[in-house]
Amino acid sequence: MPTVGGCADGPTNSYRFGEQSLTGSGCGGDAHSAWAELNAAFDAQLDQLAASGQPWRGDLRYLLLPEQSPNDPRAAVLWPLDSVLSTVAVPEDPVADAVVPGLSVLEHMVLDGREVPRRGLGIDWPAVDDRTTALDERVGLHMAPKKRTLASLSGGNIQRVLLTRELGQDATLVVAAYPSRGLDVANTRRTQEVLLEHRARGAAVLMVSEDLDELISVADRIAVMHDGHLVGVIDTAGADRMSIGRLMLGGAA
Repeated sequence: MPTVGGCADGPTNSYRFGEQSLTGSGCGGDAHSAWAELNAAFDAQLDQLAASGQPWRGDLRYLLLPEQSPNDPRAAVLWPLDSVLSTVAVPEDPVADAVVPGLSVLEHMVLDGREVPRRGLGIDWPAVDDRTTALDERVGLHMAPKKRTLASLSGGNIQRVLLTRELGQDATLVVAAYPSRGLDVANTRRTQEVLLEHRARGAAVLMVSEDLDELISVADRIAVMHDGHLVGVIDTAGADRMSIGRLMLGGAA
């Protein structure tokens, strides 16, 4: 059981890291020291994994969750991230990043990382068809016919398929890069409504866009990046384009 250093005379606290346990000594047992101890323990485990030269696996992603009191990090547990966090993502370039040549719209609907309905050793395509119809009705973007080859469709139709596949799922984190790209006015508005519906259900929504009108009308806050760095975060309530523009150019708001 690895031990993480703190104050030599501090209390010893134990935490679970997946199936492993961590112990460490905290300075006086206060919450700030306990959080520092927990983060140090987590970092130490990741350093050990990196130094071992062993390949990284998906189950090495963890999230701090309070087990008893949300304000007491000494009661926190490190749980596998996949067990508590579901993520959906709309890619920046759907054609390059998400379209498989030769596959139909329906066949693309099983490439979302979710469990695929099975029939024997194969895929239960009637069940996938039913699930896709339900997603299409829920999102309301009216996808192209499911038998069409996705790569043969226009950019806007491809975008609607991917938006339906991703945004039709319940998620705790939604990442959408340029979600309205290629869409007409009605489908743009519906996409924005779906993102807001995810937010209303408690999901965190991160939308990447350069359309200030869209961002101001939809987002609660706008984080501005310049030259690869985050240069400011602005609440959209009362935000003005001049301030945002100065940040985009690398200046101060």
